[in-house]
Amino acid sequence: MNKYFLIILLTVFSSGNVYSQSDPEITQKLSDIFFTDSQNGWVIGDSGFIARTNDGGISWSKSPTSVIDSLTTLFFIDAVHGWVGGENGILLKTTDSGNSWQSTPTNSEEIILDIEFANNDIGWFSDGTGAYSTENGGATWEKIIDSLGIAFLSVLDSNIVWFEEDVFRVYRSADGGNSIENIPSGFAYIGICGAWTEDFDMANDSTGLMVGTVWCLNISFKDSIDYFPLLIELLSKDSLLWMPSQAQGTGSEPLDAVQFLTEKIVWSVGEFGTIIKSQNGGIIWVKQLSGTETDLFSMSFIDTLTGWVLGKNNLILHTTDGGENWSTLVSIDNKEYNIPNEFTLLQNYPNPFNPVTKIEYVLPVGSEISLIIYNLLGREVARVVDGEQSAGNHTVRWDASNFASGIYFYRLQAGPAAGGFVQTRKMVLLK
Repeated sequence: MNKYFLIILLTVFSSGNVYSQSDPEITQKLSDIFFTDSQNGWVIGDSGFIARTNDGGISWSKSPTSVIDSLTTLFFIDAVHGWVGGENGILLKTTDSGNSWQSTPTNSEEIILDIEFANNDIGWFSDGTGAYSTENGGATWEKIIDSLGIAFLSVLDSNIVWFEEDVFRVYRSADGGNSIENIPSGFAYIGICGAWTEDFDMANDSTGLMVGTVWCLNISFKDSIDYFPLLIELLSKDSLLWMPSQAQGTGSEPLDAVQFLTEKIVWSVGEFGTIIKSQNGGIIWVKQLSGTETDLFSMSFIDTLTGWVLGKNNLILHTTDGGENWSTLVSIDNKEYNIPNEFTLLQNYPNPFNPVTKIEYVLPVGSEISLIIYNLLGREVARVVDGEQSAGNHTVRWDASNFASGIYFYRLQAGPAAGGFVQTRKMVLLK
């Protein structure tokens, strides 16, 4: 069954070595990482968390902010000027390397998904409803693209900006976003399949890659769901058409981030510790020996040799030799920031699923909780958790082998001592 014409799946293993492997001690959930040089870098995460390193990630110090919203994306134009975006349209700016942060109004109430600047004054951000621009360093913002679900940006200069909308819709602007043109995608669903984009990046105005995940119903194997990496490339500036890549060596794991270092050297990371590198613009990839099976979702490379990769459980990997060796940075360890300050019920993963999915939730205090599954009629069908649990991050698995396909709801409820917290989310079982 030719469901996957997107990628030739051929894994090539490197002969690199790993120095060490252990998880960072902090339990604050991190979401993005950015370095401007070999010494200066930042990470952000839940509850307004920002930490800075000036020794390449060996040690970290928390930056003071008054924000309690989760932060999602950050960008520095140099080692002094930087911006951080988050939930509810939160945007913070620093002009002193992150020693202090100032909040600036954005006119957005959505989650800022991506932010990039061409220089200290001119920049853009996306929030899933469109794109905004500034010409004064972020002091004020104007919505320049409306009614499009813009998720990602790739800024080439103060005029040429590429925008990616949800699933494979890409737009290009040559005047800073005042006008845009749609660059068509040659991707098409085949059979009972779906896909989503996780990231995209442009090396120049005619070379770019989108990465993400494809899922398809495998009717030949108990109607299970298979997940595969998605890789779509811009064929050329003349054709202006995005098409599924025929790249080799990407492996079989879903990809979550991509970054061009040069027109030829490009990196991508993904689930189960996947790190792959191409030295010919994405035609052939070589899998790196990361030394972990932890999902990886963000990275920051400053040159062809030096880079950092961020993963779940606050894992930070570091290379100084172009990926031949990866070390693990473990020193974000200030216990004062270890405990989350709000209840959170996260979206299950994978979703849709068959037959097992993971549900994650966060407890700021030890609580008597229940995690209950309901069907579409509101009837309880499973009680996954019921009892006292300690503060921190928790993950449970739900095996729905004995349940029919359909929409289900899962509800987390904490007892009166925890303020009576209740949150419900939807998931889809597809057999």
